Amino acid sequence: MKYGQLTATETKSSFTFIHFYKLNIMKLKFKLSIVALFSICLGTYSYGQIRLAPEVGANLSNYTSKYEIGNSTYSNSSQYLLGARAGLALDLGITDHIAIQPGFYYNLARTKNEVTFLGSTFTETTDIHGFQLPVYAMLRTGGSDSGHLFVGVGPVFNWNLSGTTKGNNIEREMDFGNDSSDDLRSFELGASATVGFKLQMGAFVRAY
Repeated sequence: MKYGQLTATETKSSFTFIHFYKLNIMKLKFKLSIVALFSICLGTYSYGQIRLAPEVGANLSNYTSKYEIGNSTYSNSSQYLLGARAGLALDLGITDHIAIQPGFYYNLARTKNEVTFLGSTFTETTDIHGFQLPVYAMLRTGGSDSGHLFVGVGPVFNWNLSGTTKGNNIEREMDFGNDSSDDLRSFELGASATVGFKLQMGAFVRAY
């Protein structure tokens, strides 16, 4: 998120702000975090020790920002909004209890942000579209053909592709990259964990 021009009109030595959307004297840094509530798979497709599992789910997202106005530094955390996640997991069985599970998912992250500036509160919502590629090392209590509990940990690769912010009758496309003027990085590397339960029929539910 970037702030550009601040438009104001002066009346009797006071300022009436027409809109607050981009303020050039602000320097912002954002960190996006995504918490997946759950995902569900209604069936898997098996090819020997390889299993494909389509998933759909929901997530909660927020971001923290740090910005400077003059010599003062401020931080702010956005509110969580419900987003969506859908994709495909690839389960590569090593033993009955150990597997490697990469996945590829489309992710919609949504947040709501409120900023108070000079006594006025401004609200905007942000939608970010991207892809995630987690790679889990999985431990499970039973074989892939039986019902079992499972847990997994591993790295997750995030690509932020596009996004918009809406507020105060203004809509803006977000900028992604590694420059200080960009809203978010195009690529981020993180860590993730998952836990869930798989039925013998192949369906499973898990949380991230």
